[in-house]
Amino acid sequence: MRVPIIRLLFERGAFGPNATHDTALALLFYSLGILGYVGVKIILPVFYSLEDTFTPAKIALLILVISVFLDFVLVKLMKFSGLALSISVSNLSSLVFWYFF
Repeated sequence: MRVPIIRLLFERGAFGPNATHDTALALLFYSLGILGYVGVKIILPVFYSLEDTFTPAKIALLILVISVFLDFVLVKLMKFSGLALSISVSNLSSLVFWYFF
């Protein structure tokens, strides 16, 4: 449904069919990371309720390094959609690290 929704909301004037296709592709890659984002929002308060602030700082630093690395690699390979994919992969890997810690 990503193409019809974007076409309905944005496609007019200078925002043509090519822009709709590109935006739909980015939306596809962003949508892959929703599970990771929501999962972290659920797990993170557990650490704070246990008064553990060091572990979240370690994990955040690790995820930052992973995210920057993926940004450089995937943007070179996939342009703007690589950025969306790197954010989604970072979110999912963040969820995995939070879960196992």
